[in-house]
Amino acid sequence: MALVLRVVSASLGILFLVAGVADVMRRTPWGFLGVIGGILVLLGVVVDLRRDRRERRAEREGD
Repeated sequence: MALVLRVVSASLGILFLVAGVADVMRRTPWGFLGVIGGILVLLGVVVDLRRDRRERRAEREGD
């Protein structure tokens, strides 16, 4: 289930990023918000993946 949520979050982040860049190219003020939102969503996914990897590594070394 966690994998599905990460894939959906990453997909939405990419969608916001692409839509934001398209809006910036059309010179609309909402484009920057889309780009910033997309970057923040993707950054959240990356941070979550790194934390999960760190927890698994600590679990392995603790055993």
